[in-house]
Amino acid sequence: MSTERGTWIYLLGLLLFLFITPLLPKVWTMLILATSLSLFSLTMKLFQQKMWRIKFPLLTLLLLSTIFMQVTRAEAWLAIAYLVFVLLFVVNIYQMVYRLVTTAEPSNSFIITGVNTYLLLGYFFGVLCAGCEYIIPGSFRSAEALQPQDLQTFIYYAFVTMATLGYGDILPHTAPGRGLAVIVMVSGTFYVTLV
Repeated sequence: MSTERGTWIYLLGLLLFLFITPLLPKVWTMLILATSLSLFSLTMKLFQQKMWRIKFPLLTLLLLSTIFMQVTRAEAWLAIAYLVFVLLFVVNIYQMVYRLVTTAEPSNSFIITGVNTYLLLGYFFGVLCAGCEYIIPGSFRSAEALQPQDLQTFIYYAFVTMATLGYGDILPHTAPGRGLAVIVMVSGTFYVTLV
């Protein structure tokens, strides 16, 4: 499979996930997102063996923590799942940024990789916001009660904040929540400017 086709498949997978998550059980969203992102990254052909030595143990740990979280209902497993999820995103984002930085000439593949990286950043910040809400309940306020497992809501918030739209339907309420919102805003603007 060509690299350009792989970047298109990755993009379609990222976009498809935005529309599938509302249909999924909220508890399994993390596992399904992490697994699909990692599987789609197989199409990228970017130093795969080295990255899979890191991704496979993280995916296994995420699977086990999600299952144990369901079986035992212990909150500690959710914390482990968030931590592993963030690490998986860091690996995937590193993979994309490395690809952008090492590209000699801009091409269609370069542009699609840039879009993929932006979408990955949105997902990543959504997970960080959900983790912040988990660690410090009440970090974000909304008309509806927010649950840390509701990744769809936090991913939406991250994209709205990255794009500096600020609809106001979800607001950071605590100092850590506001600090994270500033990081998301600056990162979104910085990324677009950099690329």
